[in-house]
Amino acid sequence: MDPTQTKLIEAAGEVFARRGFRGATVREICGRAKANVAAINYHFGSKEALYAQVLRSWIRRAEEKYPIHEASKAGTPEEKLVAFVRAFLARVSDPDRPDWHTQVIAREMAEPSKEFRDLLEETVRPLQNGLGAIVAEILGAKPTDIRVRRSVYSILGQCVYYRSSRAFIHALNPELALTPARVSEIADHIAEFSIQALRGMRSSRRRA
Repeated sequence: MDPTQTKLIEAAGEVFARRGFRGATVREICGRAKANVAAINYHFGSKEALYAQVLRSWIRRAEEKYPIHEASKAGTPEEKLVAFVRAFLARVSDPDRPDWHTQVIAREMAEPSKEFRDLLEETVRPLQNGLGAIVAEILGAKPTDIRVRRSVYSILGQCVYYRSSRAFIHALNPELALTPARVSEIADHIAEFSIQALRGMRSSRRRA
């Protein structure tokens, strides 16, 4: 990526995080990036297109650094789940992730934009479907089964909680807080907890 594009994305991320999309101005973004006021149109075409790149910027880097799709190459379904959770937790706990990206995503969770919905379809749905395939194997069910789909959100919810509530966890139980050094330990716990729950669901279905 062109150095000017990188500077614009970083500057825009900080401004969007603080002011939101509507409150951010092209002039302020270009000023922070020390770029000509016409730079956004030149490099991205529009403020909306720049915003889409801001949303994708960290996710693109995270996909390269922590390739979750590699989990499908592990051995047993249980081993695949462990690999998936480890990669996912590593992504959300990466210390290199800029604070502004977390803040921009938090804004989007409250009021999703078209750019964010597009991002969900491009990046989150494939991730969700990949986890669904693993869960379906463990449950012995089809990926479209409602129990599989709910279990996917239950597993992702455990992972996301460690990130979204890290200040809360650190204040009450700092020894349990998610850090890069604890990724494997916490991931293994989440995976084991989930595997036992899925096995229990499968057994109860057989008895029914």
